[in-house]
Amino acid sequence: MGWKSAFIAAYVVLQVALPLRYYLGDHDPFDERFAWRMFSPVRALDCDVAFFDETHESKPIELRKQLHAVWINLIKRARPAVVQSFARHWCDGRAADGVTPVLRADMVCQTPESLRLAICGGSLADGDADGVPDAFRGAAVCEGRTPEACFRDECGERSPSDCREARCKVRPVPRGANLCLPPEQWT
Repeated sequence: MGWKSAFIAAYVVLQVALPLRYYLGDHDPFDERFAWRMFSPVRALDCDVAFFDETHESKPIELRKQLHAVWINLIKRARPAVVQSFARHWCDGRAADGVTPVLRADMVCQTPESLRLAICGGSLADGDADGVPDAFRGAAVCEGRTPEACFRDECGERSPSDCREARCKVRPVPRGANLCLPPEQWT
């Protein structure tokens, strides 16, 4: 095998191995830069995001006035590097004024698996008072199982509201963290 064949083989292995790491390794589920994106549910996710300047009093920060729409969309997809970069830029700009800035975020995102769970879609209403949300009746993910069995498989012994909070939502930025501190101190 010549050097050209070896180069082509190495290139093909690299093209398969890099995206495969996303699915097999320990990774940030919201960072799909090196994944086969057409198989990834992350692009359909959207986080509810609000940033607050709490240096003196709590004031909401209008991201539209601070960032381009592309960067806002990346923040809404919970890309850690973008959130950290925005925080660093915002905090550095305020620190130059001689004030110790305080930036907080309220960020709630769907988990990537939430698109495949009945508990995450629809209402938690229980019209027949059987302890199973009505959203489980006729849900495609429950096909072949009773609504009760599907609910038990997804939630175990949790209440519907506790199950939805645990299985469907994640906070990529801890509530109350000062984002002007280094990320390792955002606990």
